[in-house]
Amino acid sequence: MSKITVPELLKSISHFIKEQILDQLKSSPYFSLMADESTDIASKEELSICARWLENGRAVEHFLGIVNAHEVHAEAIIQYLLQFLSDNGIPLIKLRGLGFDGTNTMSGNNTGVQVRIRHFCPSALFVHCTYHRLQLAAIHASSEHTEVKRMLGTLLTIWKAFHYSPKKAEKLTEIEAVLHTPELKMLKPSDTRWLAQERCVRAVRQTLPAIVTTFEAIYEGSGDAEAYGIVKLMCTYKFLACFYMLCDVLHIVAKFQGSLQAKELLATVPVLVKCTLARLIELKEHPGSSTWFKDHTVVFSDQAALGNWNIVVNQVDEDNFTAKVYRPYIQSVIDHITSRLKSSDIFSAFAIFNPSHLQKTESLPLYGENKLQILTNFYGTPQSVIF
Repeated sequence: MSKITVPELLKSISHFIKEQILDQLKSSPYFSLMADESTDIASKEELSICARWLENGRAVEHFLGIVNAHEVHAEAIIQYLLQFLSDNGIPLIKLRGLGFDGTNTMSGNNTGVQVRIRHFCPSALFVHCTYHRLQLAAIHASSEHTEVKRMLGTLLTIWKAFHYSPKKAEKLTEIEAVLHTPELKMLKPSDTRWLAQERCVRAVRQTLPAIVTTFEAIYEGSGDAEAYGIVKLMCTYKFLACFYMLCDVLHIVAKFQGSLQAKELLATVPVLVKCTLARLIELKEHPGSSTWFKDHTVVFSDQAALGNWNIVVNQVDEDNFTAKVYRPYIQSVIDHITSRLKSSDIFSAFAIFNPSHLQKTESLPLYGENKLQILTNFYGTPQSVIF
């Protein structure tokens, strides 16, 4: 096959698949639209477009295409989306849902893309990705506390030390084998992907003795100042107490995030939020209920875990950390999750379609009456959206 026929063949296959997908979408009674702007490797702005619709009674999702976005303000993006739908023969009248990120350009209530589209299709509900909102809640909570930021910065330094130095990584592997600790599989701590933070602290927790011993050995062997600085910072009460506190908090947040991967999610989010907040409140009020923080002082006297660093901790240090860092930080996480993950009445009302929520037989005639009224008022009354 020549360099001419191959592109033509790929183009024909692409066209055939695209037409099949579009035919399925057009045959559905309703659909939802998802879009996100990004910059490619050539620094060109692009708009990725996906859709979700019903097929044989089941929800399916497909990528539809990419649009070159020469401008990325709300007015331009809405024109790109409307033109894309028009060019592909997708009827806007069937639109019932919108999913964008939380930027003002996409999600703004006054002139954002979502409100501009709902001006043409008022029955469409806008959903700001719950996963993204949870990420923002965790990020902003951590940014408000110096000790947490410092600890996360140290984790990034540890990751860089092993990621960019094969010699240090090899030394760590040797010591892991001697101490019989798991092999470190540390993800890069990320400011935007909070699940990566949880995996990072989990990996460090499992291999803490080997990490400390490795940096000690590197310093003693070569006088590496960075290695000495890292181990000196890691082997302090504030760092370790903060680290084990995050182990507990991120474990709860990560479980919530995992639940957000479920397909039938919309009506269950309020329940997930309520359960997560209850666990965080219990953790804040009763540190003894934690999984790792309750035993954090044990590691300070463990020669295997801290090498030559034997930390003496008194009750005053523990009480000060609990009062000034532990409880305020967890409260910040609670506050940000509460404020960012509020659920509207219309979304909560969809819970009546979940069979697991059915009440006892005797109360069945009145089941979901209020929620049905909310849905009836929204879908049974002509809507209008003005921006």
